[in-house]
Amino acid sequence: MTTEERLEMLERELAGAKRRNYWFFAVLGLAVGLFALGWYFTGTTGKAAEGVAKEVRANSFILVDANGKTRASMLMSDSGPMLALLDVNGKPRAALVADERGPMLDLYDKNGKARARLLVPDSGPVLALYDENGNGRAALLVGKDGPELDLSDVNGKHQARLNVLDSGPGLALYDEKGKNRAAFSVGKDRPWLALFDANGKPRAVLNITDDAPVLLLSDANAKSSAILGVAKGEPELRLFDENGKAGALLKMSKLGPALLLADENEKIRATLGVLSIDNKSMPRLHLSDANGKTIWSAPP
Repeated sequence: MTTEERLEMLERELAGAKRRNYWFFAVLGLAVGLFALGWYFTGTTGKAAEGVAKEVRANSFILVDANGKTRASMLMSDSGPMLALLDVNGKPRAALVADERGPMLDLYDKNGKARARLLVPDSGPVLALYDENGNGRAALLVGKDGPELDLSDVNGKHQARLNVLDSGPGLALYDEKGKNRAAFSVGKDRPWLALFDANGKPRAVLNITDDAPVLLLSDANAKSSAILGVAKGEPELRLFDENGKAGALLKMSKLGPALLLADENEKIRATLGVLSIDNKSMPRLHLSDANGKTIWSAPP
């Protein structure tokens, strides 16, 4: 299951949880009215010891404080058992529900708004945190692919995602439109950093392979335009045309710096370099035709 599919499932679970909580507290209000005069026991078993029953059976329990205010309620609904804890002002502060989708725990602020939710659906455990406006700002989940942490802005747009997959840990950053703009990952063989444009196209990728760093720059069509790297201790810069064909190579080798220019068929047509032979520098220019034959060379 992909990250986007898990997030979509999470959003469906949270939406369903909000609906269940609405009916939960509606039933709670009804239960308070029905059972304000006492508890109705449907049956007891076992012998009483000093007036205390070993087992009590009921459909609902209401706990009140010294002033007669309801502070807790436990009842059985059609979907499953529910437990609610209320503060002195009658605001819900905690709710525990268990139904066919799994257990869920909600924690509320002093205004009765949900600020934290822990649920365990079939896809894996999820912890969601909300701001004072009820917007989801953080979600921690553990799915089949591994753990994941999502952070969102005040509008509910994903801004950051941290996960740990079988291939390694990864971090993704998003803009205000929810577009992926940067990604960092450490794979089994190399780390890499990617930067994306507003259209989601990778424009710059930095990675290290066999201890050799490589920076890849791409155009708006995600075609390679330039590659800067260090191979075997020798830095080089490669430039490509709009068709992705190599057009120029600037390299610093052990013999000295060199610039190679190629045609549209990637045939080397010109070479400019400064060779170092016997501690002496020797500049050299070599021009070739399309068949690789020398046209002009200096020194000859």
